[in-house]
Amino acid sequence: MFVSGNVIGVWTSAMMEYLRTLGFGDYQISLGASTFPIAAIVSSMVAGQIADRRMASEKLMAICSLGSGVLLLLAWQRTEFLSLWGLLLGAALLASPVIPLGTAMSFRHLEDAARNFPLVRVWATIGWVTGALLLSAWQHLPGRGLGDAMALASAL
Repeated sequence: MFVSGNVIGVWTSAMMEYLRTLGFGDYQISLGASTFPIAAIVSSMVAGQIADRRMASEKLMAICSLGSGVLLLLAWQRTEFLSLWGLLLGAALLASPVIPLGTAMSFRHLEDAARNFPLVRVWATIGWVTGALLLSAWQHLPGRGLGDAMALASAL
């Protein structure tokens, strides 16, 4: 949960401002902002069906995480909107089901899920905040900027 939160915190906290620094207009920035909400609606349902019927949740989480990392790395140096947006949408489609899959796994494996799950889930939120703080620290290094958010999220 912590690492998943890190990735999402690094990436989403900087993306809109990064798109603005690339010179994109408000409509394009709003499309960039829509990638994660669209992905959360679509991919969680699909991933849940795949995890229920085709493969173990932990394997699907690994595939989604690796795929998202590769797409974020590919998006890192893009400056043309359509290819950047497509890569971000693809990465969001792969990254967004990781936390719901982790939630399902937690409820299955925790001894007293109703009592213990909040203690597990809070780590995604702590990870999100930590990821955003990590990106802030990263930007203070010489030659680093908001575009590095995708490379940092990919590495995480």
